[in-house]
Amino acid sequence: MKYMRQLDGVRAIAILLVFTGHWFSWAWVPTSPIGGMGVNCFFVLSGFLITSILLQGRKASSKAAALKNFYIRRFLRIFPLYYGVLFFFVIIGYLPVVKTFLWDLSYCTNIYIFLHGSWPFSVSHLWSLSMEEQFYLVWPYLIFFVPSRFLAPSIIFAIILSPISRIILYSMHFSIPSITTFPLCSLDFLGFGGLLAYYRSYYPQVTWPLKKLRFYSIIAIILFFLTWMLRVKGYHNLFSDISFYSLEMIFLGYFIFRASEGFTGIAGKVLGFGPIVYIGKISYGLYVFHLIIGPIIKFKLLSLYPHLHLNELQWGAVYLTSNLAVASTSYFFYEKWFLNMKERFIKIE
Repeated sequence: MKYMRQLDGVRAIAILLVFTGHWFSWAWVPTSPIGGMGVNCFFVLSGFLITSILLQGRKASSKAAALKNFYIRRFLRIFPLYYGVLFFFVIIGYLPVVKTFLWDLSYCTNIYIFLHGSWPFSVSHLWSLSMEEQFYLVWPYLIFFVPSRFLAPSIIFAIILSPISRIILYSMHFSIPSITTFPLCSLDFLGFGGLLAYYRSYYPQVTWPLKKLRFYSIIAIILFFLTWMLRVKGYHNLFSDISFYSLEMIFLGYFIFRASEGFTGIAGKVLGFGPIVYIGKISYGLYVFHLIIGPIIKFKLLSLYPHLHLNELQWGAVYLTSNLAVASTSYFFYEKWFLNMKERFIKIE
């Protein structure tokens, strides 16, 4: 893809939003959608990139070979780090990981949270990786085998399933963690990324929908923040709670689609800035480690220096530095070995 550098920049922004939502408790952070926005940005980006790959595989002479190719590449990118981290922390007896190990092992962390209705300490972020893995089990078959005339309607139907699921769960008084982690409730973000990939693949020369999407995204982001402010003040209802996510989906979709085409000006320079691109490149490791490494680092520092007093911003700097060090080490000395193996599975015939 032409502007993969800018998409790495998008990943960096997404992971920094997640960090802010998880590491800081400033007055505005707990009531803001900032952490969730980072996760949903990853979902839209994943849906966009995965569907783009799958639409290429759809043209292959052997869909079975293309499907095998897809899953091997996903395996090499995701499993080594994920399972390496899980088994390492289980072996050393790190209790938060041990407690949910079987759920995490089977990529069912989101199901665990849905059933319990609360976020488990240190491993709660793994729910989104479970959601993506469940998406990978179904989505390739939809993209590969649904007839062309039904493909776009099928993707749109998948997107619509999310707000319907939220309405049902809200009406049944499920908790926010349960609604967030229910398998269908992130399908709109993943599916909307897929719909944008479908549009780009089948109608690359048609530009007017992009202009419309830009207009809708401006309206969406204004309404999104207005809805957020009203929710903070206590003014919300079922409609506003459901539309909140749909508005977020629209402007995140435009942002990612535009980055794939290439931003110019200040936005292009920021997304293409070297350190930002680097953070995006190692963002998977940063995401996997960030809620596990942070508490361990804090515990060790306070054990060594019991009189150490750092404010939240200083702790954030410590967490970021330590996570960058761990994720960089993981990327260059562990993950990259598996990533290099992916090159054997690029060609689609």
